[in-house]
Amino acid sequence: MFNLDYCEFYITNVCNLNCSRCNRYNNYAFSGHLDWDDHAEEYQEWSKKLNVSNIGILGGEPLLNPGLEKWIRGIAELWPKSSIQILTNGTQFDRWPGLYDLLLEYQGRIRINVNRHNADQTAATLSRIEKFYPGPYRKYYVNPDRVEHPEPGYFTQSPDHSEQFKFVDQKYGLHIWDDPTYEFSYCDDNNILVKYGVANSFDNVAVGYSADTGKLSLTHMSDPDRAASACFSKWSHHFFQGRLYKCGVTTVLPEFIKQFPVSMTDQQRDLVNSYQAAELSWSDERLTSFLTNLQRGHSIEQCRLCPENPSAEPFAAGHKKISIRKLVTS
Repeated sequence: MFNLDYCEFYITNVCNLNCSRCNRYNNYAFSGHLDWDDHAEEYQEWSKKLNVSNIGILGGEPLLNPGLEKWIRGIAELWPKSSIQILTNGTQFDRWPGLYDLLLEYQGRIRINVNRHNADQTAATLSRIEKFYPGPYRKYYVNPDRVEHPEPGYFTQSPDHSEQFKFVDQKYGLHIWDDPTYEFSYCDDNNILVKYGVANSFDNVAVGYSADTGKLSLTHMSDPDRAASACFSKWSHHFFQGRLYKCGVTTVLPEFIKQFPVSMTDQQRDLVNSYQAAELSWSDERLTSFLTNLQRGHSIEQCRLCPENPSAEPFAAGHKKISIRKLVTS
C-alpha cells in the first residue's frame, strides 16, 4: 500500500466566476463535468493501492456538478479513513439543500472550505453559509489577525471552545487552527465544519491572455527546478479520469487546449503532449518512483511551462467569461 498526504479530485471545468489568472483556467467558458460512474472502477482499484490522508473535491466550482453527491459518497466510501474537503467559492449552496444531511452521514470527516473571491460578496457569502446550517452553530476565529473588523459573538481559539472538535481532530486529523489562509470557521454540535477565507489573487500559471489581441498563449519556458521551487501548487496532486497527475497544470492544460486556441511553440506542445499520468497498469516500482517525486516536490520537464517567479495580482471576480479570438494560421 502506498501513501500520499494530499490529493484532489477535479470534477468539473465549469465555474460561475471569472477570477483573473485562475490556476485551473475556469475564468474562460471552459465546459464539461466529470461523472463519477465513468471511472468508479478505476478509483476502486486505486483505493486498494493508495492511502490518501487528505482529499479535496474541486473544479471549477464543484457545487455546479450535478453529480456531486456521487463524488462525495464514492470518495468517502473508498477512502473511509481520509479527511475530505469540498473547495467552493460559496455561491452555490442553494443548489444543494440536502448537502448538510449528506455530510452528517459521515460524522464530521467531510468539511467545506469556502474561498470568497469578491469583497463586495462577503455578507452574501456568510449568509449562505449560515443558512446551510439547519440549527444553531458557532463561529470561531481561526486567525484573528487576518480579520479587519471582528464582530461580537465570535469565539477565538481556546481549549474551551475547541473541545467540540476533539472527536473530529482525533479521528480524522481535521485541525481548524493551523491554516493561515482561512479567517474563521463555522461548526455545530454535529461537527459539521465550514471554513471561510478570502482568495482575491492568483499567481500567473502557464497560460497567458492578451487583452490587446484577445488571444491565449503559453508564456513560459522556465528552468524546471526553479519553477518547481517557486510553485504554490506542487502539492496539489490530482485524480482525473481514473489517473493520478502531479498538479493542476498537467491535469487541466491538455483539456483546456482541446477547447480553446492556445498559441505555443513546438517544444511547448511536446511538453504538454508527453506528460504521463500514473495508471493502474504501472508496476509497483514505477508507481513508487512517481509517488516519491510527488511527495518530495521534485521538478518534471513540464514545470518549464510555469513561471520561475510567479506574481499574484488582486482581482474582483465577475461572471462574464473572457472572449477568446480564434488563431489565424497562414
